[in-house]
Amino acid sequence: QISDLSSVSMDNIDSNARFAMWAWAMDKFYTGHEWTGSGLGTAQQYMYEHIVFGGLPALHNDFVQMLSDTGIPGLILYALFPIGIFITAWKPLHRRGLDTLKITLSLAVLSYIAVLTTMMTDNVVNYSLAVHSYPFIFIGIALAYKRLEKEKGSIGV
Repeated sequence: QISDLSSVSMDNIDSNARFAMWAWAMDKFYTGHEWTGSGLGTAQQYMYEHIVFGGLPALHNDFVQMLSDTGIPGLILYALFPIGIFITAWKPLHRRGLDTLKITLSLAVLSYIAVLTTMMTDNVVNYSLAVHSYPFIFIGIALAYKRLEKEKGSIGV
């Protein structure tokens, strides 16, 4: 139990060397390649072929991996997915009442928030693809409900 938050700092967090590993990966694969990255799979292949950080096979941070592999453009392209989901969900989520579309869009937004936070400290994209696909499943269902609503409205049902 932490009673004094001022005592918490980056120095006393047990990161299992993750902070050092992320700094190493950024120096090795990102610095100098900010706009191109080092190539898809370069960081992970290096970790598979060389014993670094006790033989860990992954960086445990999908954002560092994206920046290392694809640079800033890759991260921007990836960021367009959650931004698109949030934009798609904005108007229907602010409607009155509770309906299937609103519930499904809420699930899409909330599951993507969970995925994005998990991506900071684990390799969700590589090893937990099923978890990473939930927001896309929910947004697909929501878009189908949205289309059904539109079709119902246009035929007067």
